Amino acid sequence: MIVVLSIFMTTACFIAMIVLMTVNSISTLELYFHGVRTTGTAVSSRSVEQSENGLRYYTEISFVGGGERRVEEIVGEYAEGEEIPIVYDPDDPSVVDSESEVGLGGVLATVLPEGIILALFALWIGLFR
Repeated sequence: MIVVLSIFMTTACFIAMIVLMTVNSISTLELYFHGVRTTGTAVSSRSVEQSENGLRYYTEISFVGGGERRVEEIVGEYAEGEEIPIVYDPDDPSVVDSESEVGLGGVLATVLPEGIILALFALWIGLFR
């Protein structure tokens, strides 16, 4: 009974991770293909300590999106006044990211781990057949 429960819980965790990564991949791809490209200016940066990965940096950027000046936050550390190529959602300009996060490298960084997790999940299921 404990083995069955363990298999069920592990499978549920795999499925949850796949769903979350798929949602993230879809939004990244949507921004990549349908986003508006422009340039933002770094206003300020901050760092947040993460237990596993050390510090994670965020930068407030100023840009014109949807016909008005906006200030939004993106992931990454940029110097104040630095010009940053960005992509934003024309329907919701608060959804913005740096071009490097949304470009081919960003898409691969989002999709590749999902493929690895799917492969591990397939191996996991295969072990119990």
